[in-house]
Amino acid sequence: MATLLEAHTGEWTSADLDLLPDHWKVELLDGTLIVNAQAMPGHIVAARRLVRLLEDSLGEDHELLPEVMVDLAGAHFAPDIAVAHRDRIDWNATEQDPATFALVVEVASPSTAAFDRTIKAERYAAAGIPGYWRVELDPITVIAHALRGRTYAELGRWGAGETVEVDEPVRVSFDPAVLLP
Repeated sequence: MATLLEAHTGEWTSADLDLLPDHWKVELLDGTLIVNAQAMPGHIVAARRLVRLLEDSLGEDHELLPEVMVDLAGAHFAPDIAVAHRDRIDWNATEQDPATFALVVEVASPSTAAFDRTIKAERYAAAGIPGYWRVELDPITVIAHALRGRTYAELGRWGAGETVEVDEPVRVSFDPAVLLP
């Protein structure tokens, strides 16, 4: 694979992503390829448990799409979890238009936390995605944001022993401690 990366010249495009192995977790930001580290077990468990909680809360008009690619202006991000409007999903595309989504969730890892807090949040908001949540693992914290104009407003942040109570863009209630292994 090093040869493939070394042979590439110029800016990366979404078409270039199709040339990379499927098991690579990659994203694009303004022509730069971002290769993410393999997720740690705590990250995997937290994301999987949140998928189950959200799935149980969704109606028939939404679909849960873990790790789908979001096609943003100048960027292609793969949130850990995405809640899509069922009638807007392009079932034959690996990348989805931002209008497809009601909510995107990032589970922050040590290597991605700053990127998740700033650039991803800004790009998701600029694209008009109604909800953005970030899950911090140490200590466990869920931070929920809702779109207000072209930026996100924090709806709340909850830690272990507290109850996340959110009704936009999806209705859900849970203690963040249940996300921990």
